[in-house]
Amino acid sequence: MSRSDEQSQVSEVKRNLRLVEYQIAQAESGIAKIQQAYENDSPLYAAEEATRRIIEYRDRMLRATRRKEELETSLQRITRDAQSLEQTREALARVHLENVCSATFEEKVRVIEILDIKVYPSENLDHIGVTCAVNLAGLEDEGKQASCYNTNMASPKL
Repeated sequence: MSRSDEQSQVSEVKRNLRLVEYQIAQAESGIAKIQQAYENDSPLYAAEEATRRIIEYRDRMLRATRRKEELETSLQRITRDAQSLEQTREALARVHLENVCSATFEEKVRVIEILDIKVYPSENLDHIGVTCAVNLAGLEDEGKQASCYNTNMASPKL
């Protein structure tokens, strides 16, 4: 799951949470209005009518409360999964760095051959061009500093 998908899911769940909280507030408000009208001996509600409507509002509140709990659980799961994914990425990056640092020269040469990395210096040796046969376009979406295009670098001369 990409970060943008995760963020859109989180924003959608939060929006739904706000909607459910609004529904709960509306039901509470409806109950309060009915109770107040009934206690003031208003001719709007007979005893049976007031009881029936209060039961309906309580049922709405119960359903909305259950939905809110489901959404909160879902939000916690999304957050926990995102944290777990980030921890996994960090662990893989550490292992990758350790493997690169501890690799022998022959192993590094083999990786360069597999990736088909080519380095082309310019005629005046101002810069170099680096190409790679691996399509790195998918990494660009995740904010990595990789590109599937030729890369120019400054000269290593001091």
